[in-house]
Amino acid sequence: IDSHASPPSERRLDNGLQVILQPDPQIPVVALALQYNVGSRDETPGASGRAHLFEHLMFQGTQRVPASTHLQRINDVGGSANASTSSSATRYHAVLPTEHAALGLWLEADRMEGLAVTEDSFRMQLAAVIEERGQRVDDAPYGRAMEEFEARSFANWAQGHPTIGSRADLDAATLPEVMDFHSRWYRPDNAALSIVGDFDPDELTAHVEAWFGGITAGGDRTRADLSEPPRSGPDHATVDDPLARLPALLLNHQAPAVGSPLAAACEVLEGVLFRGAAARLQRALVIETSAAIQLGGGYDARTGPGLFGLSAVIPQDGDYQYIVDTWMRALETLANEPISDDELLRTRQPLLAGHLFALESPLTRALGFSDGALLHGDPTWHQTYLEAVSEVEPAHIQAAAQLLLQSPPVSMLVRPQERS
Repeated sequence: IDSHASPPSERRLDNGLQVILQPDPQIPVVALALQYNVGSRDETPGASGRAHLFEHLMFQGTQRVPASTHLQRINDVGGSANASTSSSATRYHAVLPTEHAALGLWLEADRMEGLAVTEDSFRMQLAAVIEERGQRVDDAPYGRAMEEFEARSFANWAQGHPTIGSRADLDAATLPEVMDFHSRWYRPDNAALSIVGDFDPDELTAHVEAWFGGITAGGDRTRADLSEPPRSGPDHATVDDPLARLPALLLNHQAPAVGSPLAAACEVLEGVLFRGAAARLQRALVIETSAAIQLGGGYDARTGPGLFGLSAVIPQDGDYQYIVDTWMRALETLANEPISDDELLRTRQPLLAGHLFALESPLTRALGFSDGALLHGDPTWHQTYLEAVSEVEPAHIQAAAQLLLQSPPVSMLVRPQERS
């Protein structure tokens, strides 16, 4: 993938921290990605939103770094940093000039070792998360409907509840309970640190050992069971949304986990149906018939069972059943008739090119190494997955479509609520 970068090297500190290094002398920066193997899937009923809340709290200071100055220190030396939370992981990352890479490492080690979150800073960040939930969900068109749709799509609470948390669960959060979440999950034996860019491996390894090596590992952790029972039949709901201006249709089937042999085929199948003006559903529903005003969808890949489906904004007097029927016919055709080599090449090549282009970024590589190490047991897993995508053949597309058809769809029609 990258001719001038060495293959990544991996080691594990005595406290369990996985460390992945990839020196790349042609990149004049250093990218750091520290990923914790914890996400919303690891929360418990009544305490949703804790992983995402802690994404915010990790910026609220330690005994050595005053509250809210973590980002400022990185910005002051010309770097940038951010974080994200998903159902399966919490990621912290930074890109710094080479000469300031040690600063990023020290800051991450410092807040892993111990936060100094006060009741005031906790309440401030909790309020920020509640406001974020309002913007993304409660006060957004289709927001609550999509949240309900996600819950209907999974029988397993661990997968079906929102990463941002329910409003009731956020209102019930307390500082001691949230700090207990930190002490259990934010430990070196539950994390992977990846470093990519222009650095001296011996020098950075010494820093990592000095600053991370003495941090205590965590105790036992109970992982949620992510398995899903087969769906017993179709499930359709109609909901009214006072914020929506136009109707929308949401639909999905159960899909394989990202580690499944058919996951790569699902990636390509997404392209066949949705990506570009030549994609089958874009032509059938948007370009040729205007049955949908906006159309999206594809493979929601997860470490547990995933989803594959569509979302469509439709005209005020649109026929949502026509979209459902067109969707089912498209899957049935793909299940029964192999796609041509030309269509496969036309779909697969842009997908591969996009992945390869992204890997030119040292941060993308660092995030991929940490993700692969923690969730798949292999820092180079993303390259292996890319190779699997390149090997998808028409028969694999057929098998993926057949698998989706075995799962009855969950669907939801969202209607604009009439205003008085």
